Amino acid sequence: MDVNDLRIAVTLLSFVIFIGIVVWAWSRKNAARFDEAAQLPFMDSDDADRSSRAERRAAPKPARTPAGGRPMYTSDGRSQ
Repeated sequence: MDVNDLRIAVTLLSFVIFIGIVVWAWSRKNAARFDEAAQLPFMDSDDADRSSRAERRAAPKPARTPAGGRPMYTSDGRSQ
């Protein structure tokens, strides 16, 4: 395999990733979320607080800690 073959592979992979991001950004199921995010600078603070509370409710909950009170970590540094 030549260096140019590697360059071609990296270019094609980058192009495929770019097309994937464009398709994701323009998909209809993300349109409502992006429209709401586009209006955030124009919202009153009450509207923004309501929006951030909804985002916090939708966010995943943090991992529970064991009975000892300290989180358990795996060998790669992530908590369980």
